[in-house]
Amino acid sequence: MREIPFYCIKGVSDGIHEKLPDLNRFIRADGQFDLTGMILFSILRPWYWPSLVRMGENSRKASQRMRESLLDFLDQQGDIRQRDGDPDHKL
Repeated sequence: MREIPFYCIKGVSDGIHEKLPDLNRFIRADGQFDLTGMILFSILRPWYWPSLVRMGENSRKASQRMRESLLDFLDQQGDIRQRDGDPDHKL
């Protein structure tokens, strides 16, 4: 409507057939993820373990790929990469 460009880059860390608990139950009122609660919940449910491990590995890969996609888009001259993302680093 206002001709303001909008871009979205999304990383997916869980497979379509993975058996995972409803992770929404671990979102606190302040919006933070309750990792301790999720771990305690999962300890007694070993059938979730393989999928959770894969999700953790895939999350790491997805975040790295999202970083590269953002740098490809925002840093076409390579300035940010040369500074390793540090805005105060002098070239």
